[in-house]
Amino acid sequence: PAAAGRLAGQGAAGVRRRHRQGQADSRDHQPHPAVSPGGAGGWHEKISINKAKTLKILKETLAIYYDLLKPNGYLYIDKFRDAEIPDKKVVARLNIKETNEQKDVIFYVERKPGENIRFAQMLLRDQKGIETGLPNVAYDLSEDEMEQLLKEVGFKRIERLSLKTEKHFIIWLAQK
Repeated sequence: PAAAGRLAGQGAAGVRRRHRQGQADSRDHQPHPAVSPGGAGGWHEKISINKAKTLKILKETLAIYYDLLKPNGYLYIDKFRDAEIPDKKVVARLNIKETNEQKDVIFYVERKPGENIRFAQMLLRDQKGIETGLPNVAYDLSEDEMEQLLKEVGFKRIERLSLKTEKHFIIWLAQK
């Protein structure tokens, strides 16, 4: 959102980081370290996630952003809300001219806190109702864990933002 972008730039050196719980680079399909630290598998596979190792890597990553900021600089960071409800929403309909087909683009989210994982993926549903897509699996970082990590790396002021335009993510503005 535009308002969030302006907020992220405030201070001596604002940094805007959209932390979506370990986004992989689509060019090489390598998992973010927070998704699959030190183990086989990755972003597109359901794997066992080592909570302690994942939190350590996330803390190290936040420390890098902290170190990059000038004194009193801000870090804008967000994540899916803990209260997220499993859902499948049609976000678009594709009309494929070459094959005369229609496909729905579906955004699917689901948390499995007992397994320390969450899914967030885009699916294609054809006219027969068949859905295809890759499972995007990440550690289910809680809001409390995020705030604790921000404190541990040294952020002195951590503020939760409430933006009318943001319904799915919890947002923090953390000041060095």
